[in-house]
Order: sequence, then structure tokens, then C-alpha cells
Amino acid sequence: MSTTTPRTTLGLRERKKLEQRQRIIDCAYRMFAESGFEQTTMSAVASKADVSAKTVFNYFPTKEDLFFACAAGVEHDIAGPIKRRPSTQSVVAAVRADMQERLDRLLHAEFYAGLGSRGRIILDSPALQSKVRTFFETQERAVTEQLQRERTTEDGVPAEVAAAMIVAVIRLALDICMRGAAAGRPAEEVHAEATALVERSRPALEATTT
Repeated sequence: MSTTTPRTTLGLRERKKLEQRQRIIDCAYRMFAESGFEQTTMSAVASKADVSAKTVFNYFPTKEDLFFACAAGVEHDIAGPIKRRPSTQSVVAAVRADMQERLDRLLHAEFYAGLGSRGRIILDSPALQSKVRTFFETQERAVTEQLQRERTTEDGVPAEVAAAMIVAVIRLALDICMRGAAAGRPAEEVHAEATALVERSRPALEATTT
């Protein structure tokens, strides 16, 4: 697992910190994949990365934080596309466009293989599944707040209900993707199933956000 960060403007010390952080992430991901999340300790990751346990905790306060640094793409900023959309675009159109872009990544073999590996780790870990639930709860609050800011009337479906429906559809679509990849289902099949779910849900979502 690797992440790309512009380094041309960074000093030597900053580059070394980035390299050290990435080494920790790479070692942790291999260990999570080989031994499982619950069985892998932060001390073992530190030893594998040739750093102190304190250094690992300085970068990642919890083991869950370390995993999700490895698992780029698992977390999903749902409120962001709503905030950034042009005034002429509806809430549902913005969410759908962002979601379709994410779903289309499934058709890239390397991404799909990585999603399967990360998915197997998550599905085998109650702690990580709890972290995922907390993440979506946080996203639901963020979407609610954004919808409330945009409301000009108290009429219609409450923002909390609309946000819950939006997040539920996205969560279910992403769950289809993760479980499908983890089970080794064909990417095209999983892509079609998740896309169909989003499309079938669109009328109901539009009814709650207009």
C-alpha cells in the first residue's frame, strides 16, 4: 500500500518523516493481511518497521487509525460532494455522480484486489466493523448539518431523515462492493449490483431532498 505526496517542496526532515510513516503503513498492512487485525500488535508493527512503539503511536494514536491509513478508499466523504456541488446541481445528483466515480474504480484490477484484501481484514475484525459504523454515523451527522444549512423552509422531510437515507444507500452499496471483492466475485458483477442499487434508490432519495 502506498500513498503519493508532493515532496519537491519538502525539506529533508519532512521527507524522512513521510518515508518513515509510509514504511510503518506498508509493514502494518502486510501484517494485518497475513495475521489479521486483532492478532497484530502495534509493538510488532514497530519492530517490523524498525522504529520504536512510541514512534508508531505518534503517527497513529490507535491501531484502528493505523489500519485506515492503510485502507485508503474505505472511508468515504459523503458530505463533501454535497457541499462542493454547483448551485444548479441537486443533492442527489451530486451524491450519485460521486458514488458512480467510486464504483467505477472497481473495474480497475489493482484497486479491486486491494479492496478485497482490506475487506477480508475488516470482516474478520469486530473492532474495525465498529469503527466503520462510527464513521458512517459521523458522516450522517455531517450530511444532516449540510442539508439543514441549505434548508429555506421547515416544510418537507426532515434533514435528519434525508441524511439517514442518503448514508444508508451509500453504506449498503459500499458494503456490496467490499463483501463482493472479499469473496472474490467478478468485479463487473459487483459493479453492476451496486450501481443498480444506487439507481433504484434515486427516486426515493430525490423525494426526501426536494
